[in-house]
Amino acid sequence: MTLAGGFVGLHHAGLKVRNLAAAQRFFEQAVGLHAHHTVTAVTAVTAVGAVAAAPWQQGVLMQGPNAAITLKAVTGEAPEQLRPVSRAGITHVCLQSTAVADLHQAFAAAGASFHGEPVDLGTGFLYCYARDPEGNVIELEGFAPVWPDPKPWLAHVSITTADLTRLRDFYSLLLGSAAHTSTRLGPRRRMDIISGLQGTQLQAAWLAAGNQQLELIQYFNPATRHEPVPDAEDTPGWGHLAFEVSDLPTAKAHALACGAQPLREDHDVHSAWLRDPDGNRLLLLQITPAQASLAIQAQSQPHIVAQAATLRTQAAP
Repeated sequence: MTLAGGFVGLHHAGLKVRNLAAAQRFFEQAVGLHAHHTVTAVTAVTAVGAVAAAPWQQGVLMQGPNAAITLKAVTGEAPEQLRPVSRAGITHVCLQSTAVADLHQAFAAAGASFHGEPVDLGTGFLYCYARDPEGNVIELEGFAPVWPDPKPWLAHVSITTADLTRLRDFYSLLLGSAAHTSTRLGPRRRMDIISGLQGTQLQAAWLAAGNQQLELIQYFNPATRHEPVPDAEDTPGWGHLAFEVSDLPTAKAHALACGAQPLREDHDVHSAWLRDPDGNRLLLLQITPAQASLAIQAQSQPHIVAQAATLRTQAAP
């Protein structure tokens, strides 16, 4: 689908880690992502004429078939407790696979922990929340066997919010994408196994975002609370969402008109940092000709999310 404002799709989710080499190894071994790019590989010309690394190049870009995860080393302290999925902010990325048992096994072998085994909620999917060795959440989702290739793909990025209606309306306007909103779900024991919580109750919304989906969740038990997003650049965890855009000035103006706020003054003519209404960090990226291999459309299966959904619908009784 064509998105609004020159938006192309969800290019990557940014993850800040304390051990960059270990994190890269984990995503290579557990997921099969490959290190496509580091800070030394490509430079960008800034508005003042200096040559500098673009903000998404300050680490390692782990490329999947349709999108990526960027890893950036930080020095912040590890939290004393694992961040609950009901806490406001960017919560996880979701990997779908036609062989979720194999994916679960690969995660375990690479050092992941789990809230529980993959669970059937009667939707035709199996769901499991995993934690990487630093405690960051990655959802594993078992997809119908629509093709024999078990290699996983990035299906969505999830944000937890204390105001689902507000954030849903913002992203729907930003992307020009109608949201599918669930009823209030739970409590249900199987949902607790997935979330790692007790008495889970939530409502969710999903929006098409080009090559992936965007998932928004509000928890009612335990209740998601309004809280400021940490400004510290060295805070470990999921840090930002990056959208590829076809024309940065147009996309930035569109985002601001939709209710986004500037994060800081930008000097790179090909990228801009913003905040959504909850304060989550958004990065707008215009891929240059020199960076063409990093564009969404240049990846091996940029339309895999839509293709899988179509085949699943066709195979349904």
